Amino acid sequence: MSKNTLYRALLNARIDWRMLLTKITLRFHVILREHQVNTDEHDTCAILDDTTFQKSGIRIEGVSKVFGHVTHNFINGMKCLTPALSDGKSCYPIDFSLHREKGKKKDYGLTLKQRKEQFKEKRNAKNPDYTRKAECDESKLEMARRMLCHAVGHGINFKYVLADSWFTCESLIQAVRELCGGSVHYIGLVKMNPKLRYQTSKSKRPQNIHEQIVRYERTTSCYCRKYKCKYIQLHAKPGEQPIRIFIIKYGRSTLWKVLLTTDTSMNFVRAFELYERRWGIEVIFKECRGYLGLGKCQSRSYNAQIADTTLCFMMYQMLSLAKRFSEYETLGALFRSERDRLQVLTLWSRTLEEVRHLLEVLSREAGVDLLTCLSTVAARQMADFLLLK
Repeated sequence: MSKNTLYRALLNARIDWRMLLTKITLRFHVILREHQVNTDEHDTCAILDDTTFQKSGIRIEGVSKVFGHVTHNFINGMKCLTPALSDGKSCYPIDFSLHREKGKKKDYGLTLKQRKEQFKEKRNAKNPDYTRKAECDESKLEMARRMLCHAVGHGINFKYVLADSWFTCESLIQAVRELCGGSVHYIGLVKMNPKLRYQTSKSKRPQNIHEQIVRYERTTSCYCRKYKCKYIQLHAKPGEQPIRIFIIKYGRSTLWKVLLTTDTSMNFVRAFELYERRWGIEVIFKECRGYLGLGKCQSRSYNAQIADTTLCFMMYQMLSLAKRFSEYETLGALFRSERDRLQVLTLWSRTLEEVRHLLEVLSREAGVDLLTCLSTVAARQMADFLLLK
């Protein structure tokens, strides 16, 4: 097969890459069920985060100046918004969208000449690539809502949505609570913004986080021995949705973090342990960049960028499945089986040792040699066997 055939497949406007990735995800779940792998849907979490794709040229379709949180400066590239799914054992991407940033001047950080030289392609509104290109200028919060709805609509279920402080806002929280008839809850960090005020059940007027720390640190704060941190637990209602807030301080640090959840019955340890899974998506980005070449496609076509990212995430899902069966399920079951077998063998060897010791004591009391006694018993059993034969 010529490599040009593969290149044409990457540029094909009629391939629905999002649906292909969704089908691979559903097949992932079917394989787990066929092998009777236990997956607790009550602990399954969807994780939202974005990463930066740095590009070497400005003529690539959809490229703009974006802020890199690693380099802390503006670079040429795209933002990749990714929802991932975590069931406590595996964490894998289930969808994505590529975005560019308009900037303060609405010029995408590019000059007029650079914008004219950028690659452009005419698209048919009936093809899937038309929708994917339109997503490039959509808000990441809006795309996060759409992708979560797309996942739920195709049978990819989860109980919680995890995100960092950038995504936490009233609109996204409300969108998450509308999923699956209100059975999905949101867990995320909150920015320490003094302008954000919360009406708690213990205060008569809305207060920001700093005011609540001053008021409740000495009276209602608790200490978690398991994670060695102090926290303040409050019930609030910033809008129509009631929430539970945990204001956390680690060790001797003077900095406070705010963890929010819409599940008002959840305790601190449960919320903390669930939010720890958010780190799994950072591992996905790290491994995909290092081993699968995520974001390194330098094709000028936006379709090729979508196809390359989809194939990368599909490969990661397959590797996650192989890793799960080789490390978590198969080897674990083999280890448990061998452990039980060794326990039986150990018990039987100990029983034989006790029988031998008992025979030695009896032969010593009777004044008979143990080997002579065993030889006599064996000879009598052989004689009885020959007579019966």
